Order: sequence, then structure tokens, then C-alpha cells
Amino acid sequence: VLYFLLQVSFLVDEGVSPVLLQLLSCALCGSKVLSGSASAGSSGTTVPGGSSSGQPSGQSKSSTKKSKKEDKEKEREGDGSSGSQEDQLCTALVNQLNKFADKETLIQFLRCFLLESNSSSVRWQAHCLTLHIYR
Repeated sequence: VLYFLLQVSFLVDEGVSPVLLQLLSCALCGSKVLSGSASAGSSGTTVPGGSSSGQPSGQSKSSTKKSKKEDKEKEREGDGSSGSQEDQLCTALVNQLNKFADKETLIQFLRCFLLESNSSSVRWQAHCLTLHIYR
């Protein structure tokens, strides 16, 4: 399935390829990608303020900060055995992809996403994925 997603990722439309890159990254990199994309996505969002009701928006900001801290603490607690198990699974999937993917497919993937893509976010997704495959 991973090899199929790799092949299809550079054959489909430019609007679909970031989703396929995200799927590949989630499969091969595990929760490392999810935590990175969640922090990048949350930094661009705005907290709706209570300015129309006359209440300050500081309360909603502090509650989101508290929830983020609690989430980080939960992640730290659960990272012990599940993290090593997830790393082993990711390593096995990368090995499987390297076993089935031929050199031409990987070259075509790199050429399409790292050299010919106009979107910097797609290039960074492909860069992170490629880095994880070859580490």
C-alpha cells in the first residue's frame, strides 16, 4: 500500500498530492508528524475574542494554554513504551518501502516534489518524508 501511495502521489493532481504526502508521512513517521503539523496548524489559528460581548478574550486564551500544557503532559506520560513500539513499526514500514520501491520511482518522487513543485509547503512535506526514509 505504501509503495502504491508513493507512486500515485506524483501522478495525481497537485491538489491531491499534499494529502497523499501527509498520509505517507503519518504512516512512515508516526506521531512525530502529527505533533509537528498540529503545532504548525494551531499557530495560524486565531482564538475568537469576546469583544462584542464586552468580555476580555484573555480568559479563552489562558484556557487554551492550559489545555495545551495538559496535552503535552499526557504525551510525555504515554511516550514510554508506546514510543519505542511506534518507532519499531515505522522502521519496519520504511524498510518495506525501501524493499519494494525501485530507484526510478524514488527519483521521480524526488524530482516531482523537491525540484518541480511550486508550493513550498509541499516541498517541505516531501523533504521531511525523504529525510525520514533515508535516516
